[in-house]
Amino acid sequence: MTTTDARDRFTRPTHATDATARDRGHSEDPAAVTEPALVVEGARRRFTRRGSDEVIDALDGVDLCVAAGSITAVLGPSGCGKTTLLRAIAGTESLDAGRITIGGTVVADASSTAGR
Repeated sequence: MTTTDARDRFTRPTHATDATARDRGHSEDPAAVTEPALVVEGARRRFTRRGSDEVIDALDGVDLCVAAGSITAVLGPSGCGKTTLLRAIAGTESLDAGRITIGGTVVADASSTAGR
């Protein structure tokens, strides 16, 4: 997935009324496009299990767009990569591939750290 693919799918948050949208700082114009506050594109993180050669794909091409002012939950069974994703967004876990952008600023880009 390319950078523009994830953003192309993102338009504006859906709100119950224009008054609610206005209260949250969103445009009243339904055609308006809002830049997402958080964009995760193609996030991949692999670990090798201690004492073996088994490779675990904690994140395998994760894409996520979160609108400013929205509430988002990350749900899934134990061991599916929720904590790894949140740590990568927080900057405490590096990515093997992919990019994370917060407020339009790239905070993690695996392609820029290749070979380090």
